Amino acid sequence: MKNIKVEPLTYTKLYKALKKSKNLYYKVLNEDKIDSHSQVGEAHYFAHRLYNYIKFFFKLPKARVLDCGSGLGYIARELDKVKEFDVYAADPSVSVKKISEELFSDKKFIHCEINTIPRKYNNFFDIIYLREVYPFTRTDNLQLHKKLLSTLFKKIKKNGILILEQINNKKDIFSNLDDLKIDYKIHYLLPVKLNKLDLVNIYLSKFNIMQFFIFMMYKIFKKKINQFIIIKKVADL
Repeated sequence: MKNIKVEPLTYTKLYKALKKSKNLYYKVLNEDKIDSHSQVGEAHYFAHRLYNYIKFFFKLPKARVLDCGSGLGYIARELDKVKEFDVYAADPSVSVKKISEELFSDKKFIHCEINTIPRKYNNFFDIIYLREVYPFTRTDNLQLHKKLLSTLFKKIKKNGILILEQINNKKDIFSNLDDLKIDYKIHYLLPVKLNKLDLVNIYLSKFNIMQFFIFMMYKIFKKKINQFIIIKKVADL
């Protein structure tokens, strides 16, 4: 997998704004749809739902978490407010790296792609979270998915868990889940803005009939299904 040379244009735009002034950076940050990946305006909702899953579904009162492909890192910073969690963020964007160094120098940011996460993080994390991260989206290259999952497994502890949050694309990891021969489960999620129902969401995840109900609601209202792919670590892939 080659190093990424091109970053999202929004990241480049934000860094150029920051070079002029912090005020301009935050003005641009508030533009409509400036960052659909990190969901700046909804970072709290995504972090809150992830927190509830880690604490109540996986029953981890404390956890070291990596938001891999974190974009601007707003979800990671929201999750980091939970004192029992030790949260890191990783992204290959050069602009994100420079923004993080200037605005969030006290945070744990790793400038890397999935396949270049440093060795010192082997067996380090309890949870690795990836939200709409290419190449688990937009490609169904089985060997690439196998290689990247193998890399991520090295970074989580013995009983570690990968959480991929994404919708279905025409080509993505959903096509390969069975062929990868991994221990996985798909959880259909309520819309993220219904975060006050997160504990209900976790309850619904425990029963197939309730999962089917969520699935049908998305279909009836013709919405794309938001879902977690929960993957448990395996020794070899």
